[in-house]
Amino acid sequence: MKIRLMGSEDIVAAWAEVFRARLGDGASVSPIYPNRRGGGGRVYIDIDDRVAEQMAQAVHETVPTKTPSLGDPSTTNEPRKPARQEHDPRRDS
Repeated sequence: MKIRLMGSEDIVAAWAEVFRARLGDGASVSPIYPNRRGGGGRVYIDIDDRVAEQMAQAVHETVPTKTPSLGDPSTTNEPRKPARQEHDPRRDS
């Protein structure tokens, strides 16, 4: 599996070090290259397919199977509106 990190050079270098430290011999990390357009840099990470499969399996086991959708009201922190009540003509006095 191949990953390209792009961003400011200090952030890219920090994340590249995270991959190096966590994956050891399971990944190779390129030096930082300057971006072709604009500032910052990029790093290429090549992860052994077996290591990538183990990572995917670990994520699959820890992430909930149902991901809430953006429009799902049960996932917001806002208070719910009370249910709308039907008009009862007996209450008109």
